[in-house]
Amino acid sequence: MTGKGYADEWYDRYYNERYRPLSREEMQQEFGYNELHEALDEKLNRVPTSQVAYGNLVGTSKWSKNNTTRVALGICLGDSSVFVGTRELQFIPTDEIQFAWGEK
Repeated sequence: MTGKGYADEWYDRYYNERYRPLSREEMQQEFGYNELHEALDEKLNRVPTSQVAYGNLVGTSKWSKNNTTRVALGICLGDSSVFVGTRELQFIPTDEIQFAWGEK
């Protein structure tokens, strides 16, 4: 990626004052979006999934255990995409990416 901060104003807003992660409803209220895809659409350019194999994109996958966002957010690297797992990085085939975004 480029090192630019496209969503710096989101930093450190995922937790309440006691450092408990926000619930889905609390996140919707805090950020003003119903879905993560809506927020990413505002900050980045959505890319057709046919172009995801070229890599260097942010992508979402339905393979998430996170009930707050309901999707996993990772980096498309070409044939594979990488996501942060519980204990290690998880690689999935890029053709399992639902949506992808690149810089504006």
